[in-house]
Amino acid sequence: MIACITPSALRAAPALGTTSFNSPASGGFTTVSLQPSPASVNYLGYNFVSATSNTGSLTHASSRVNIVCGAGSSATYAAFGSDNGSEFKALTLNFQVTTASYTGTLTATGYKDGSAVSGATTTFNVGATGTAYAWDFSSLTAFQNVDQVRISGMSGTGSFSINSINIAAAVVATTPTITTPTSLSFSGTTATLGGNVTADGGAAITERGVVYAITTTNNNPQISGTGVTKVTASGTTGVFTANASSLTPGTGYSFAAYATNSVGTTYTGVGTFTTLSNNVNLASLSLSNGAGISPAVAPGTLTYSASVAYAVTSVSLTATAAHASAGVRINGTATNVGSRTESLALNVGVNSIPVLITAEDGSTAISYTVNITRAFPAAPTVTTPTSASITASTATLGGNVTADGGDAITERGVVYAITTANNNPQLNGNGVVKSTASGTTGVFTVNVSSLTPGTGYSFAAYASNSTGTTYTTPVSTFTTLSNNASLAALSLSNGASISPAIAPGVFSYSATVANAVTSVSLTATSAHAAATVRINGGTSAVGSSTATLALPIVGVNTFPLTVMAEDGTQVSYTFNVIRSSATAPTVTTPTSAGITGTTATLGGNVTTDGGDTVTERGVVYAITTANNNPQINGSGVTKVTASGTTGVFTVGATGLTAGTGYSFAAYAINNTGTTYTTPVSTFTTLSDNANLAGLTLSSGTLSPVFASGTTSYTAEHVLRPATSVTLTATVAEPHATLAMRVNGGGYAAAISGSAGPSLPLNLGDNTLDVRVTAEDGVTQKTYSVALRRLTYLEAWRRTHYATIANAGNAANDVAPQFDGIANLMKFALSMDPALSGVVPIVFVKNGSTLEFTYPRSIEATVECTFIVEWSDTLIGNDWSVAGVTEQIMSATSTVQQVKASLPDGGGPRRFVRLRLTTP
Repeated sequence: MIACITPSALRAAPALGTTSFNSPASGGFTTVSLQPSPASVNYLGYNFVSATSNTGSLTHASSRVNIVCGAGSSATYAAFGSDNGSEFKALTLNFQVTTASYTGTLTATGYKDGSAVSGATTTFNVGATGTAYAWDFSSLTAFQNVDQVRISGMSGTGSFSINSINIAAAVVATTPTITTPTSLSFSGTTATLGGNVTADGGAAITERGVVYAITTTNNNPQISGTGVTKVTASGTTGVFTANASSLTPGTGYSFAAYATNSVGTTYTGVGTFTTLSNNVNLASLSLSNGAGISPAVAPGTLTYSASVAYAVTSVSLTATAAHASAGVRINGTATNVGSRTESLALNVGVNSIPVLITAEDGSTAISYTVNITRAFPAAPTVTTPTSASITASTATLGGNVTADGGDAITERGVVYAITTANNNPQLNGNGVVKSTASGTTGVFTVNVSSLTPGTGYSFAAYASNSTGTTYTTPVSTFTTLSNNASLAALSLSNGASISPAIAPGVFSYSATVANAVTSVSLTATSAHAAATVRINGGTSAVGSSTATLALPIVGVNTFPLTVMAEDGTQVSYTFNVIRSSATAPTVTTPTSAGITGTTATLGGNVTTDGGDTVTERGVVYAITTANNNPQINGSGVTKVTASGTTGVFTVGATGLTAGTGYSFAAYAINNTGTTYTTPVSTFTTLSDNANLAGLTLSSGTLSPVFASGTTSYTAEHVLRPATSVTLTATVAEPHATLAMRVNGGGYAAAISGSAGPSLPLNLGDNTLDVRVTAEDGVTQKTYSVALRRLTYLEAWRRTHYATIANAGNAANDVAPQFDGIANLMKFALSMDPALSGVVPIVFVKNGSTLEFTYPRSIEATVECTFIVEWSDTLIGNDWSVAGVTEQIMSATSTVQQVKASLPDGGGPRRFVRLRLTTP
């Protein structure tokens, strides 16, 4: 049977706290007996279920709710839950079993909305029947939000009896709470990381652990993030650690602890740590005396070298690790972090110094070797040769012995010699003078004397010890002051010659200038570049001086000049400028240029004004045959003046006669007189003659007869076979040039007196042009020849009708003899148009073939088309050439006999005709 339960009871929720079933309200519930699985009943807000493989029953008896399996069935589970589906927190279940098969280990599983809650599983060991047991769920967070609890593990037929149930309000789960990310005992490749899950959020912890990543790749690592590694830890809540491995040495990492429950995952704040470095590279090596160490410090290079002087008996070596936390130990001494400096005593020769670098991780180490080579004793070191206080015969020289080479200095000083005698002075060398200085090392000077003035010397400082002598290099030089007060050169700004030639011991010089020169600049140059020069009491200048000298006197003007040598020696000189009296101008270089037929550019050069102002200059010219020595106001002379006074000038001569020879001279005038260029110069104007002296055709004659003044001609007609002609033209003036063309085409050059280019002719009218260009390149004249190239038909007309025109009796379609044969047919059939006649055609039938034989002019074949055609009806255009073949039967030089053959058609009649067409 099935219990009947009211709807309000069905929707009730269980009361919070403990509900006991030993004092049931309203007498308990009606037994549910042997119902199909799952069988259920609602009672006091709870829903009780018997789920078996067969049938189940639920009863309320002995102050308990009994969940009973049907006889012979095996229980699947017994359950209790809220009858309205609301969630609750399971705290305690008081129960007992009545069947021995229900003892042993039972399992309780929490459900929500029909599905098992993750982690909500616990077991209980039942020892005996009839014994009351309390099953405590209060510490199991997975049971704090369920709507049903199922108990399984029973078998056979029996009863699971519930005495009381204690519940509390459901707790809504949240994500876990996790704090304190930790990093412990990390090395170069491993680290121990961890956190603390302080609360599971009301849902079972399904996973906890640590996530980490290289900081530069991901500074906020989370599960499945870029470059993130996850390491899980066992357990649920509380402090935990996880071991990270395969880390990169010397690298910064970001990490977070995490915990996951059914609600989600919580991360701690991001922590960081840096793995210990395994870097054992050197960053630098240095010696306290600054000696260079080679090669340059680089990873993989384990051996380094340096060299020091013999005098260096100890040095401090500083080694710095590439990683600031690496340990550095030099020569087996104590270890410093990052860098260490060690003082080292040096033996002569190679001193091998070990340098040990131990990485931050404490396990990686590498040993380097620095070989410091201390030199054996050597010759001294001498530097910085000096020269000072140089006069004409004395100087202070010196040097600096910076090192004694590890041995006592026995002598130091300076050696010197005249450079031209010995440019590398050493002790006992050719021309070498030695001057010693006291002392051993350091700066020294010596005074040398009896030197030659103005002379270049080479010198070197030196120092000697028992090993040898060292000289400064390169050799140094100095020059003693000169006592040379001689002149090297004198020059005047106007280029006037100075005499006598400059020479030592000559103290007076002279020059002559034109009268017009009232002042001149004198430049005096000393023989020695460091001497000073002073002219006419003016300012002194080193090496060379220029002064402007006024020349008020016509005659001798005298000026003093002094030269002071580099060492103060002074010599006085006298310079005389003689200003001449005035003369006529000087004119040279007559020029002619830009000559045309009527103009020319003439000129000259007034090189001097004769000491007086030029009042006029220009050119005079005349036709040579009239006056071959033109001068101003001479017969037939034209004068053209130019502006200016002296220098090159040009003038334009106009109105000249073309092709004429002229004589000319440049001239200049001052108050003293007039000067002309000599000898007289000449030029000839360009010709403007563009006439022909003769013109002939390669075929035919001109009409009218050729004359130079006639430019238009006609010529006899030429027959069709002629495709071109040539013209022979002769110029009247030999400098003229020729060009020819036909029918307005391009001109082609031709040579006077020779056949010109071949000129191609069109059928019909042609125009031949001859262009003559005069020597002046401007004047041109064109001669034209009109010429017609005749067709064979035009030539036939001219022969028979004295005309070439297709008109009148000569027209193609006219038959002047009234014989019905037109002129064109007579031309084609080689007939005389002056005679009346019949067409010379033979027409016969040969079997089924019609044969039509006719004469044909060979010339006509060029200009006419001969068509033999037939018709059977003579209606309209019913003419055909179908089946017509032709054969030349015979031929002369002018006429062919042609037979045309065609089928007779088999009809009663067939008409045949010869038709002519012309272009």
